[in-house]
Amino acid sequence: MTRELMLIQVFVLLSACDSNDTVNRELSPERAFKVLAAAVNTYAREAGEIPSTEQGLAALVERPENFDEDARWTQVMTRQMRDPWLSTYGYSANKDTDPPQFTLTSRGPDGVVSADDISEVFSVNLGDEER
Repeated sequence: MTRELMLIQVFVLLSACDSNDTVNRELSPERAFKVLAAAVNTYAREAGEIPSTEQGLAALVERPENFDEDARWTQVMTRQMRDPWLSTYGYSANKDTDPPQFTLTSRGPDGVVSADDISEVFSVNLGDEER
């Protein structure tokens, strides 16, 4: 799949989820994780690595301040998605694994780190795909 086609598919997926809070409330965290994982994978293919924990999912929306000027960066989302309780999703990166992994988290209805949190770990393939 070409890079352009992949970006189009991700933008189409995100446009429904990214447009308003009503859609965010109707999208379960597990389904949102799939959309966000696709966005992180697209970012990784373009930039050559996943965003750091410090950069977080904001790196999908705005070029990070500490991003190498010579590196490729593509805006993958127009704004950060929110979970059904209107909190932003958590993100943490583990670049030391092979392949790199990241964890997406929703803090659940109480909005704080607790037993009702929902999270999922994803792996990224940074293989020699066409860029």
